[in-house]
Amino acid sequence: MAKKVSKPKPVLRRDLYRGNCALELYQCVKNGTADLIVADPPYNIGQQYEDYYDQKTVQEYLDWTQLWVQACKEALRSTGSMFVFINDALVSEVDVLIKSLGFHPRSKIVWYYTFGQNTQGNFTPSHTNILYYSKHKTKRTWNGDDPQCRIPSARQPVYK
Repeated sequence: MAKKVSKPKPVLRRDLYRGNCALELYQCVKNGTADLIVADPPYNIGQQYEDYYDQKTVQEYLDWTQLWVQACKEALRSTGSMFVFINDALVSEVDVLIKSLGFHPRSKIVWYYTFGQNTQGNFTPSHTNILYYSKHKTKRTWNGDDPQCRIPSARQPVYK
């Protein structure tokens, strides 16, 4: 008797683009084709990089942010999502700006870490804000039940 072979599931092709700025990557991505964008822009903290000095006025920074967020919006599918890493100094302004461009806020994630930039006479910052948005108000891809997305609650053993 022949063994029944299950039909293979189709494999979806996923491309991953990595670059300095959505404005550069935008040329690689056809409008409306990106499922997810993760943006970790410079934090405007006066850091000297190889080819960029990270110190703009707040208005210059927000004007630049508006350009790359708009490019991200055009690149995303209607059900796409975007995560933006941003520091405390500009999180409120960036959040208001992104919402004004039509993104729908989903969550603010605090990424806590046990290191930080050395400071003198103050507490060392030990977290980064991650702002999570969707392009559409109700339709979005959500894989939150994936075990890799879940960390067991410290209360779970106590309260079941």
